[in-house]
Amino acid sequence: MRSRPQLTYANVMVTLLAFVVLFGGGAYAATKLMKDSVGTKQLQKDAVTSPKVKNGTLKAKDLKAGVLPAPSNAFEASGSVNYDVFSASPFGSTVVSLPLPAGSYFATAAIEAQTVNAVNSDVSCRLVNQGGAGATGVTSREQIVRADTEPENFTLTALFDVSAGQTLELQCSKSVPGSSARIVKANIVAVQVGDTSGTTD
Repeated sequence: MRSRPQLTYANVMVTLLAFVVLFGGGAYAATKLMKDSVGTKQLQKDAVTSPKVKNGTLKAKDLKAGVLPAPSNAFEASGSVNYDVFSASPFGSTVVSLPLPAGSYFATAAIEAQTVNAVNSDVSCRLVNQGGAGATGVTSREQIVRADTEPENFTLTALFDVSAGQTLELQCSKSVPGSSARIVKANIVAVQVGDTSGTTD
């Protein structure tokens, strides 16, 4: 005759304890933590990583200096010059003037020139920082404007160090005084940058 194993109180308790340890111990501990009981002292070094941080929850002040790029400041001005007042003296017409705070800038001037009669003319423009201690930077270009009345578009781009009291100016002129060449529209966009020396720390 086969004997049946005896179900004892001790056997039941050992089995129950094994299940609690294997499957319920961690959950039990987690559910019993007091609110705000885990702080800086309880966190191990490098325990909080990017995947564990909810997007949109950090502020700029939470990050160390240099992690975020410095905000940029952009400035813009526009203008035009009609053919009847467009100067034939070298760079005689100031088309756009853009006052700027002192600093370093990446600047672009966009020009649309056109003639409305049957006379070609070259249009010369320069982008320069004027005023204050005088001009310290300049870039220029000459563009033929044909007699077909089709607009000609061209740009000037350069880096500038602007001192207090200086402005960026787009200055243009036409080569043929009797032509109807004009600047239909033009603008300067200047974005402040950290450094124009081309070197890094």
